Amino acid sequence: MRLYDPFGSQRGLERKKKYVEKTATPEAAVSVSHRFSQLKDFIDFRIGFESLYRLLMDIYLNFNLHLDYSQFEWNPIN
Repeated sequence: MRLYDPFGSQRGLERKKKYVEKTATPEAAVSVSHRFSQLKDFIDFRIGFESLYRLLMDIYLNFNLHLDYSQFEWNPIN
């Protein structure tokens, strides 16, 4: 059982302060776009992987479990 900690919100305030320093200051505004541009390739990879995984699972379910194609939601792959 957790007891109420009246000073527990201090950790939340520290996290918020760190977030504001990393994103809301004028110096951080320049670095945020650079940090996210480095993540763009990783995000694209994850989206492609999840789309391919879903497509392969749909094909697997159709061929091995003999489910009807009309039950699947097909998304276009770019």
